[in-house]
Amino acid sequence: MHKDIAVGRIIIAIILSALSFFSHSNNVGYPLEIHKPLSTLSQNKPIVILPVIARSPDASRARRIVFDSVVTEIKKTGWKAVTISEDNYRKLLERHEKELGYNPDPITGIKFREESGPLLKALFSEIFASGDYSAVLFVSVKRVAARFRNKTIKWHGVERKLIRTSKVRLKVRTGYTPALSIVTFLVGEDLEPVYSSTAGLIHPYTYERVKGKVERSEHPEAYLASDHITEGVRLALDPLLKLTKKDITRPPP
Repeated sequence: MHKDIAVGRIIIAIILSALSFFSHSNNVGYPLEIHKPLSTLSQNKPIVILPVIARSPDASRARRIVFDSVVTEIKKTGWKAVTISEDNYRKLLERHEKELGYNPDPITGIKFREESGPLLKALFSEIFASGDYSAVLFVSVKRVAARFRNKTIKWHGVERKLIRTSKVRLKVRTGYTPALSIVTFLVGEDLEPVYSSTAGLIHPYTYERVKGKVERSEHPEAYLASDHITEGVRLALDPLLKLTKKDITRPPP
């Protein structure tokens, strides 16, 4: 197994375990959980944005443009952003795994889901100890099952068109199709979750007729739909982006 894929699956297992603290929702609406007031964050301190994680080929193709969009949107609000390279992030994880004696299954990630607490605490603690930061932001892109009706797909707060060639007629008028969503969660200086959210991004597929059969294939142009990606990113980061200067805690002069 390729090392990047294995590490990606391991990180996803960590994230899934961390998200177990959060409430679950179906994929039709816009899942958002705020665990404590975001006004407790200090805008004088930067937010650390970790590399975007993806565990499927289609999600992986979208992760870099999603990462750039996340950084851009956060900086537009006046927040300072600090990023960590993928190599450094991988080394950080691998070192803590070794120190904690973790020997996870890279396919299922079961051990991480059972024992992720110490690893997450060690990871967050080192990041906060390395600088004066307000929060750490995890971002992942995942493939989900999005519901469509006729030519419209709706999932996680967004709406997209079902792309198909003129010769294609689907046998069903409603059903599910793969789509990509962004998952975020923000962790504060006290190592406790601040908020988590999920928002739809793109539907990178098209349906076409091949040798008399309707087949689904990737639609590369969808990855270039920056307006769709920006919409999803803004929706996922909405609580953070809505904070104004007067809402944000500042240290006394």
